[in-house]
Amino acid sequence: MRNCNLCGGNVDSQGVCKECGMRYQENETVAEINNEAKPVGTAQNSSTKPQKTWASPQQVAQKNKGKKNKGKKTKLLAGIITILLALASILPNVMDIYRARIEPHIELPKDFNLNFDDDGEAFNYDPYKYTEKTLPETGQEFAIELAPGFYVVGRDLPEGTYVATTVDDFDTVQVRDSENMINLFEYSYEEENYLDDLRLFEGAVVFIEGENPIHFRSENASSEWVAPLANPNAGEPAISQKLTGKKILVGEDIKPGTYDITLVRGEYLFLNLKQDVGGEEYNLDNFEITTIGKRNVVLAEGMYLFAEDTEDELEILLTPSQTILSEDPASDAVLLYSNYVVE
Repeated sequence: MRNCNLCGGNVDSQGVCKECGMRYQENETVAEINNEAKPVGTAQNSSTKPQKTWASPQQVAQKNKGKKNKGKKTKLLAGIITILLALASILPNVMDIYRARIEPHIELPKDFNLNFDDDGEAFNYDPYKYTEKTLPETGQEFAIELAPGFYVVGRDLPEGTYVATTVDDFDTVQVRDSENMINLFEYSYEEENYLDDLRLFEGAVVFIEGENPIHFRSENASSEWVAPLANPNAGEPAISQKLTGKKILVGEDIKPGTYDITLVRGEYLFLNLKQDVGGEEYNLDNFEITTIGKRNVVLAEGMYLFAEDTEDELEILLTPSQTILSEDPASDAVLLYSNYVVE
């Protein structure tokens, strides 16, 4: 009779371990972990801190396209559910064996806490775990509606704790704040989200993604904030650019500045914002462009716009934004795009 490679128990004629429930197939491959046999693919990567599971920007941006193919995915989804249910039935035994035989041999970070709830979800995500600063409990009441685009706390809206109300389940609020170790990607489709607890510190970048404006409300907003400058180029004619198979170079095709970008031809556009420095390419950002557009996109010298993997006839309209952060697009790009390189 064959012994189980995981727990040492007896495996019956159907290939199922009587002790832990592990199922085996003929010629199944095993890997040696600290001299203990373990089925390939079951080892957990414990070298990284737990992170919340987010949909990628591409997944959120392409939600409408995905809905059209929903019926085609039904059979695949059913198969995945079947596999997950099978795994769930043996998960408790597997985790007991993991803790007893493998976990003691793995060096985990001091702040790593491996907790499993009834659904098999590990850890409770806290986006503010490493944030040392705090916001005042009291302040002014403040409300604003922000269309899709880029905004900077302390200029476009005051510092404070906000509640964001979305129209669509996939209208997204991203907060990028490297100084305070905050990186949020929140939308209401995800049942557990932080849309009702957005801690926005001065200097943080708020990026709105989706097809609708999002309403922000705070009861402890700071009274000390400076509104953005008026754009001296506001009112200039909009610039039309075709994107199919072409890069739009800032400094050649369009002049540097802050623009509202709108899709005027085509059904869908996922726009890549990149920079070329000495022949090396840097990806600065990527986002969906629709007929509602993206506001306050900073374009500095040496950057370019590019739509990858598309056969559609695409055309965008670049309109100078009403406001700017400063009169230097390069310094504004440093604030908005973490990978931007100043030559």
